[in-house]
Amino acid sequence: MSTHIYGTKFNPMDAQIKTWSVQRTLDPLVAQVTSLISDQPSNNKKGRSKRAHLLVTNVVQAIENFIHKASEIAHENPEMRNDLLQSMEDVKRTGDEMAVLSKEFADDPCSKPKRQQMIVAARALLTSVTHLLILADLVDVQLILKSIRLVEDDLQHIHDASNQEELVHFYKQYGKDIIDLSQHAQRRQHDLVDRIEQENLAAARGTIKRTSMMLLTASKAYLRHPELPFARENRDFVYNQVRDAVGIISSVTQGRPIPPTQSLKLDSSLSSVGDLTRALNEFDRIVMMKPQKFNEQVIRPQLEERLESIISGAALLADSLSTREDRRDRIVQECNAVRQSLQDLLDEYIQFSKKRSSEENVNTKIQTMQTKTRDLRKQFTLIQIEKLNDKTKKAMYVYLCATAQDPDHTATCIKMYRESSSSRRSGRVIDVVSSEMEKYEPGEYTDGVIESVRVLRDQIIPSFAERIKIAIDTLRMKSAYDDGKYDVTEQELIEASSSVYHGIRDIRNSVLMNPDLEWPSDDEEGLNDEIYAPSQTSSHGPSSDSQLPDLEMYPGKNDNPSRDMMRRLPKEEREQIELQVEGFKKTKRDFEREVLKWDDRGNDIIVLAKKMCMIMMEMTDFTRGRGPLRTTMDVINAAKMISECGSKLNKIAKDIAAQCVESQSKSDLVAYVDRITLYCHQLDITSKVKADVQNISGELIVSGLDSATSLITAAKNLMNAVVLTVKASYIASTKYRSKAGNKEPIVQWKMRLPEKKPLVFVDRQNETNSRTKKSTVKKRLEPIHLLNEFHN
Repeated sequence: MSTHIYGTKFNPMDAQIKTWSVQRTLDPLVAQVTSLISDQPSNNKKGRSKRAHLLVTNVVQAIENFIHKASEIAHENPEMRNDLLQSMEDVKRTGDEMAVLSKEFADDPCSKPKRQQMIVAARALLTSVTHLLILADLVDVQLILKSIRLVEDDLQHIHDASNQEELVHFYKQYGKDIIDLSQHAQRRQHDLVDRIEQENLAAARGTIKRTSMMLLTASKAYLRHPELPFARENRDFVYNQVRDAVGIISSVTQGRPIPPTQSLKLDSSLSSVGDLTRALNEFDRIVMMKPQKFNEQVIRPQLEERLESIISGAALLADSLSTREDRRDRIVQECNAVRQSLQDLLDEYIQFSKKRSSEENVNTKIQTMQTKTRDLRKQFTLIQIEKLNDKTKKAMYVYLCATAQDPDHTATCIKMYRESSSSRRSGRVIDVVSSEMEKYEPGEYTDGVIESVRVLRDQIIPSFAERIKIAIDTLRMKSAYDDGKYDVTEQELIEASSSVYHGIRDIRNSVLMNPDLEWPSDDEEGLNDEIYAPSQTSSHGPSSDSQLPDLEMYPGKNDNPSRDMMRRLPKEEREQIELQVEGFKKTKRDFEREVLKWDDRGNDIIVLAKKMCMIMMEMTDFTRGRGPLRTTMDVINAAKMISECGSKLNKIAKDIAAQCVESQSKSDLVAYVDRITLYCHQLDITSKVKADVQNISGELIVSGLDSATSLITAAKNLMNAVVLTVKASYIASTKYRSKAGNKEPIVQWKMRLPEKKPLVFVDRQNETNSRTKKSTVKKRLEPIHLLNEFHN
């Protein structure tokens, strides 16, 4: 036994493997020794073996390289040099014995005594190599302990600082040392085998990161006001938090139990949910077996016992006080579904063993079983989300209610807090999307996403923050005067929130325009559907997957995964759909160039055109397995909504044509309006054909490639017709109006306000080279050509 710095004691005979690096290094050697000991024939493919003497030479060379590397580590760490050199001698000795006995066994491979001697030597070599690897791992432990000692000294200096200059000086040194310790602790955390130790290290690192700046602030406040007891209490509280976190890192690194005084009191329910999730994952792994290996007397009791233990843990979690009533019922339902699926799977295994079933049926039952366990796992995740959400809201609401005298005023403040948090969340969205776009090559896709981000960051968020600030100031004035003069209208808050919502939606649509994005997994899709079900709705209303028509179309099914089935189309069909989508995107860009340049205030044509475009984008996303439209009934409802918008657009355009003089523009407008009616009807029929195919088949499958491409083509044709109608309406209502009557124009054509640009440009290098030339000949162009040349 040897003692190292900071009182660390190490006994090689009592050492345990605690890191993945050591375990992964030993795994191949353990497998080789195990194969030598085993008398069972190998399952590997038979063939010509390598020469035994060559294998012995490779072992000797590997041992020499191993010892050479260990010697370098020993010279770099003088405090552990003696232990490392002694362990190296053991490895060299056992390696030499292994080499000699292996050569003898290679000369006489049929000798059983020589084989036994070689096995004993291999075990001894494995033990000595393990001890040396653990000693090398202890070198990393010593480096972490050195960093811990430096941080502890810095903390003591900060605690004993007598003025601001000393405090700042010691805190700067503390910042450098804490960064070094955090890096060492992070690497150690990822390398540890024990999950509990990983979580303790992660919690300690999080505490240090969260309280380091608080330590500086609290220490400064105490030095400025040492006479205040609250200042001392704050400083001591933060200091103890950091010191306990450092102590936890030290205890975990040395493999010691964490003292109760240093425990961070992690939530036990988090651990229980994690254990249940891991148990479900292990259960799924065991369930997936070849039907030929199924043994009813062995496998059935094992699976049933595992499942009952999981269900018992789920029942305890459901009965906890923090679990909501509806979530408790869902857990009970999912547990019963998993239990029934297991019995069906076991029965299918038995039928296969009796040659009454096929392997395909067994695989189908396995997939059903995994679907049920996935649903149960999703409930566990939702429990934790709800619990964390309740804890966060409870702390804020209790404080507000305790400090406020007016309940109505408190409720309004809570609402203001919710509104202001949207700015922080939007900022997080902007940061994530911007960092993601840095991974792509610059192009049209990245330009569109960056433009949406810029609009949200530079226009929507500042306007939203200004409105919230005005509302808060109004509330303060109202509480001060209370004369009814200062009121906050709910409509203003709704408009402010809607602007942020539309900005986020535009970013989402821009990001989803990338055809190379991976198709979302069923686990993520199912979780998002339940968590964001109230907010993830289409542009024309909520999803209809829970409505009665869906249940009538698919009797006996309570989940209509039409959108999920689109994701499961063959790769070739998906590629053809993507080609159709590319054509739709080109048409959409033309739409944006021609329509989005107009201000939609006072112009119902632009409002209807934008709405129709949004619905068509959602229908196109449906063919790719994305978007808010989840079922075929949603697609049908979207087509009906497009037909309604088309009828309104038809009426307005015909009114414009009635005020227009007889001209080619009027004829074009009428023709384009007829196209909209035709394509709306075609889109409606396309969506219904898809539903009829599903209804006739009796199964939850989509019609495949033909229906998807037909839907995209109809949407593209309709969008082209809308663009032409908008252009023709502008020409007819502004250039060819009838002068017979003095009626006001039906719609107002105003250009959208341009983006704000700086009044003074910094870069004027090329200003002297630019000249303005006057035109001597003025050529008259038709209005339609002028409109085509206009770009926003």
